[in-house]
Amino acid sequence: MTQTQASKAFGVPRQTIGNNYKTEFDVAATHNKIQVQPHSYGGSRRPRRSMDYKGYNEANLEMALEAVMSGRMYQTQAAKAFGVPRQTIGSRIDKLNRTK
Repeated sequence: MTQTQASKAFGVPRQTIGNNYKTEFDVAATHNKIQVQPHSYGGSRRPRRSMDYKGYNEANLEMALEAVMSGRMYQTQAAKAFGVPRQTIGSRIDKLNRTK
């Protein structure tokens, strides 16, 4: 159905329908591409990003902790040398010191 035919059939001005109207097929195709998930309140959202933020391994963290705790390096130096966030090194050292 063209825009002109739709405007006559439903008694709506053609400009209201506009050039950017979407068919049910277009909406369904878009919906399937995005793979929306329902919210608890009934809306929808995009899927969450993977929670793989850690860009270092546990071995590097252990080596950084050992270097800082032995006094060979400062936290900032160990963070740069072993590729571990400085805040992670600091929080792990604090956690280790609390348990002693």
